[in-house]
Amino acid sequence: MPIQRPKRAKSDSTVQRRIEKTVRERLAQILGWPAALEPRRISYGGGFMEFDCYGEHNGKVLLAEINAHHGKLKPAQKNKVLCDIFKMYMQ
Repeated sequence: MPIQRPKRAKSDSTVQRRIEKTVRERLAQILGWPAALEPRRISYGGGFMEFDCYGEHNGKVLLAEINAHHGKLKPAQKNKVLCDIFKMYMQ
């Protein structure tokens, strides 16, 4: 008989957050950016957008979404970055 875990244990994102941090650190190394890349909430108009990866260096800005999970992406996950870019463009 399979072991049944509580629902919350199945949705724990601790591993995903650790992987996202590792990806941000590695990306900063690859780009040669001395500043840390961190998650950021950016306000615009009456709303906001959340990015998994934000950084500024030498007048350049990096905004990125990290998908640190396995399995097929849901439609909303596939479209998130495009929707966020569209929101910024329309402001």
